Amino acid sequence: MVAEKDIGVPEIDHQLLLYPVTNHAYDTKSYDENADKFFLTGRGMVWFWNHYLRDDIDGANILASPLRAREETLAELPPVTLYSCGYDPLRDEQFAYADALVDAGVPVEHTHYDDMIHDFANMSQLSEPFQGIEAANDVQERAGRALREAFE
Repeated sequence: MVAEKDIGVPEIDHQLLLYPVTNHAYDTKSYDENADKFFLTGRGMVWFWNHYLRDDIDGANILASPLRAREETLAELPPVTLYSCGYDPLRDEQFAYADALVDAGVPVEHTHYDDMIHDFANMSQLSEPFQGIEAANDVQERAGRALREAFE
């Protein structure tokens, strides 16, 4: 992996990841479970990937799919605060990424919201009947606290 200093960008001190995309693959149970329901669907992710990448070969690049990076490459990454949710096609790859980071020795704080949909943290201003307002407010507070602590 190319170090940030080698290409003229600042080093990253902390990663705050809200339901991140970590692998160009559609082979997890969560992709099947969320193929065509809720906010972000498995089919929708195929659409996003097809608009993000030039071709499938780019999806194998660890810059697009960090879950495919070797352990020694992951070990160079800064601490991570990661939030995931249950009704998300990306859920299983997020757990796999958190586990891979821990295995590589990267400090990881992973909070999972089992009953939430992808992008729920941006829904705190919605009115009822959205049942995730408390969870959205919680993740926003936790994320802010994680960043304050990371940059103290």
